[in-house]
This record gives sequence, C-alpha cells and structure tokens, in this order.
Amino acid sequence: RDYFDQSNKLWFELWNQRSYKKFNKLRIVVPDISNKCNFALTDSYFGTTTTYNLIPKENDLNHIKLMLSLLNSDLVDYYFKKITTPQRGGYFRYKTKFLEKIPINESFFKYVEIIDMVDEITNIKELKADHSLDHKLNKNLDEINKIAYKVYGIKP
Repeated sequence: RDYFDQSNKLWFELWNQRSYKKFNKLRIVVPDISNKCNFALTDSYFGTTTTYNLIPKENDLNHIKLMLSLLNSDLVDYYFKKITTPQRGGYFRYKTKFLEKIPINESFFKYVEIIDMVDEITNIKELKADHSLDHKLNKNLDEINKIAYKVYGIKP
C-alpha cells in the first residue's frame, strides 16, 4: 500500500485509514456477517472492519429512511440471500461486491407514507422490553413489505 510505504510506521503498525468527514454524516451501516438484512441509520458510529457503510448520493433524511426500509424488506433479504455466499450457521456476508448488486427501484421512493412507519418502527425498537407494541411493529413491517413487492411487480 502506497500510504504505508510513505509512512514512518513499522510493519506491525499497519492501519486502516479512515476519513472522519465520511463518518460524521448520516449513513446506513450493516454488519459484515448477519443472518438477515440488518441495515441501520447512524451519524456517529465510527465503525470497524466488520461493518460496511452506505452513503446515499441523496443526503435527504426522508430519502435515506425510505432506502433503509427497502434494504430491510423481506424482498431484499430474500434477493440478497440468493446472490451472496452463505456462511456456516445460516449467516451471510454483506460485502460491497454483493451490496452493489441490490436493484434499487426508484419508484419505491414515491411512497412517502413509509417514512412515518420507519419512525414508528425505530421508536418501538428503542422501547426494547415493551412487547405490547409487537403487533404495531409487525403491522408496519408487513405494510413496507407489501409496498416493496408491489413496486417490484412480485406477488408475495
């Protein structure tokens, strides 16, 4: 690596350079290995070598929430598991070479009512112990999945 050759570091001090500017903005993160789509929003998590960051071209909060809902949908989860390499124990790798193959249908972003559902899902998940809200959580997730199937012309 050129930057290593030009540094005064010893061989055991090799590091993975990070640009703080890239990590100080709203983005979507996903663990490298997971049993399902586990995309999340952050503007403060610096990350490790076991997470991937997606920085959407459009930095609008509502657009990013819509993208997050699509990426976490059952449809994308199913598709992703078909294009990636399965790992032991039912896990999958969420590497760039697989992430970039997810087809994003722009017409999904017309469904702005999903934004309120994403906010509700986020609020419910923050109240982790309150299982009385599971029905509302599942209802929102089901509705997002129905819209994703509709947009992609697939009957569930």
